[in-house]
Amino acid sequence: MTVQPRDILVVEDSATQAAVLADLLERHGYAPRIARTAEKALEAIAFSRPDLVLSDVVMPGMDGYELCRRIKASAESAEVPVVLLTSLIDPLAIVRGLASGADHYVTKPYEAEWLLSRLEAVFERQSDRRVERPAPITLELLGTPFTIRATKEQILELLVSSYSDLVRSSQAVREAERRSRFLADAGELFSSSLQPENVLRDLAHLAVPRIADLCVADILSEDGERRRVAYAASIADLPQPPETSTSDAPQRRSPALDRALDLRVTQL
Repeated sequence: MTVQPRDILVVEDSATQAAVLADLLERHGYAPRIARTAEKALEAIAFSRPDLVLSDVVMPGMDGYELCRRIKASAESAEVPVVLLTSLIDPLAIVRGLASGADHYVTKPYEAEWLLSRLEAVFERQSDRRVERPAPITLELLGTPFTIRATKEQILELLVSSYSDLVRSSQAVREAERRSRFLADAGELFSSSLQPENVLRDLAHLAVPRIADLCVADILSEDGERRRVAYAASIADLPQPPETSTSDAPQRRSPALDRALDLRVTQL
């Protein structure tokens, strides 16, 4: 018996983002459909009920929260799980999603494996018929009242997911800041001297340990002769790569050399 791929309705006003999502889902065995507005999504659901709705929150006209509320308010589509594409910029975003009846969310910008794992988590929970909708509860957050109907397990899952997303976001921000500072400092080095040997020597020591554990800087003459002008390592006993190597990458003789930077400049 052939198992039909799960039908996922992608609601995204950006044609590019919609195409990217549809391609990702199709490559992983789903059958995606696209609706460019929430209104078109409701029409598509009425025509053929999908297995899941994956919707952006911010859209012209009806937003993702209202779309989710309407899906859950209809007897014909109330059981269709809804996953919202949102951001953690707004501290109320997750609670708004819960209040609208959303089953889960994916933080934008998202990583493919995170999105796919959350879709599978929703499908697994959906297949458990023992799960019952609890009575609605009202809470107030940052002065805004919300009424939600979610199980304790769902709330805990969302809290853990939110924490994971915050950690990933903060790590990405720190990494971007670190690289930006390195590029700014490297720019100053390039303008500080006209001697390539001095610039490469300073750059090698700037790179370690900011973006590399080992940095080797060589200058290549027109006849192919290589002259080592700088060597920097974050660990004292790291072996220095041989100057006679013809490889385009630094020699890695130790597991400690996971991050290596090889600078080579052709002398004109």
